[in-house]
Amino acid sequence: MKQVLTLFIAFLFFASYGQEKKTSIEKIDTITLGDFEQKKVVRYSAGYVKICISAQDYIEGIEVFHNRYKKWSTETKKSERDYEFYITNFRVIDSVYKSVKLQIKTKDTVDVSQRIFDRIGLGSLVNFDYFIDKKECAIYDGNGIRQYRIIRKHESYYVGPLNAWGGRRYYFLTKNKYFYEATDWIS
Repeated sequence: MKQVLTLFIAFLFFASYGQEKKTSIEKIDTITLGDFEQKKVVRYSAGYVKICISAQDYIEGIEVFHNRYKKWSTETKKSERDYEFYITNFRVIDSVYKSVKLQIKTKDTVDVSQRIFDRIGLGSLVNFDYFIDKKECAIYDGNGIRQYRIIRKHESYYVGPLNAWGGRRYYFLTKNKYFYEATDWIS
């Protein structure tokens, strides 16, 4: 039975492999960001964009992953295959978490870069889409110019049964490439 299931999954994967990705846009809307006044801010760099949210919101967002990875790294036995993965990721998350908490005591703005997480294959750990949708952030382009109007597209693509995605992509008015992507579902 296990072999049949494996063959079926392999068939579905290879049946969709090489097919053209069909992207569809279900909805497009504009988000107008207002004033953003916070005393303590984390400025998050990802590619050509910087997203600013309150330091407290950033700490709360990363704290979830900090606690989760700390638990996994202590519960996973050294002999288990995932041990090194959890330990490596926890060290990076722990370092960023503690650094932001320490720096925010003496600074008004703390910089964090996505490149730190890219090295270990993690995303941003904070759902910036939530703050964009709630208009509780400030966003700057690569030239340091504040962007007040953001385009949000609800998009999806389908290649095959095990190769599909749906979510929201955020764009500047002047760019065709999205600067942030939030996944709602995958297949």
